[in-house]
Amino acid sequence: QDPADVAPFNTNDNFAIQQASLFYGGKIVGDLGAFAQATYNGISNKVSWDNTDVRWAKSGSIGGKDIIVGLTVNNNPTVQDVWNTVPAWRFPYITSGLAPTPSAATLIEGAFSQQVISAGAYAYYNNLIYAEFSGYGSLSPNALHDLGVDPNGTSAISGVAPYARFAIEPAWGDNTLELGAFGMMANVVPQRTAGIGTDRYTDVGLDTQYQNINDVRAITLRASYIHEDQQLGASQVLFSSNGANTLNSFNASASMIWHHMYSVTFGYFNLWGSPDATLYSNSLNPAALGNPNSDGVVLDLAWLPWSDGNSPLWPGFNARFGIQATAYGKFDGARVNYNGAGTNASDNNSVFLYAWLAL
Repeated sequence: QDPADVAPFNTNDNFAIQQASLFYGGKIVGDLGAFAQATYNGISNKVSWDNTDVRWAKSGSIGGKDIIVGLTVNNNPTVQDVWNTVPAWRFPYITSGLAPTPSAATLIEGAFSQQVISAGAYAYYNNLIYAEFSGYGSLSPNALHDLGVDPNGTSAISGVAPYARFAIEPAWGDNTLELGAFGMMANVVPQRTAGIGTDRYTDVGLDTQYQNINDVRAITLRASYIHEDQQLGASQVLFSSNGANTLNSFNASASMIWHHMYSVTFGYFNLWGSPDATLYSNSLNPAALGNPNSDGVVLDLAWLPWSDGNSPLWPGFNARFGIQATAYGKFDGARVNYNGAGTNASDNNSVFLYAWLAL
């Protein structure tokens, strides 16, 4: 890579203590509990709060059917979800912090991770139907700074951004099949610039997940599609050529875990949308100027030596050793010369060796 993009690391062939996190998961008091994470980022050399979900939950019954109802407060849209199809939890679960990634992404795919706070309610009925409604608001720059998040360059939600989730998951034998939808609408002040109005984003997603799990192997198939409408009245003043754009994101993956110890996962991703020469300024191919389109595949092979329960410190020590290869078909709009300087999509391909330890 360009040295300016990775300093103080090398342009290739790097070793990094990429991340160290402290987790708390469980009861706080009564029916109140949390999943909370604080993280040291070895790439940026910073400590900050990470994915956090505090919730109150109560079980009961309606018409002889079990129901769980609850309240959730979290800091990342979709982090409260239990399926591995939504942006917060989808494959790949660990990625290189140094490898390049496409410049475009829909709003719900991490644009406000750890920058917001929510309040919402949910219900899970008859081990079958899940429904949730939440609202998100932005934290102030001072609050972000105190939580270890750099507020420079961040955008802010104006008012409250509603988020909704619905899913149904029938089960039979060793099988489950989830079908769902999720979405978020947000009025956004780009880069917290006052006096120019707001942009309006509407993200709507569909997702599905099939699992077949037994004592020998676990098979999981996942897919999600997100469509985003962008009304860019404020951004057009600052850094957008168009007053309105669309962006689409598709992700799919298939995995098999054998005897709890050997894992193989294959994933495909595709991002496409309206060309915008100013907004997508990394896309400088003369034939695809300002085009956000990117696609590629990911292959992850992993060994989990103690996941069958034979850890010398079980259950207090687990590990995942893996190799992950990412190959791009298109990157920021084109297969060849996407940046106008002769760089091809395949120049961003990467091989990532990792050791992931949980104590």
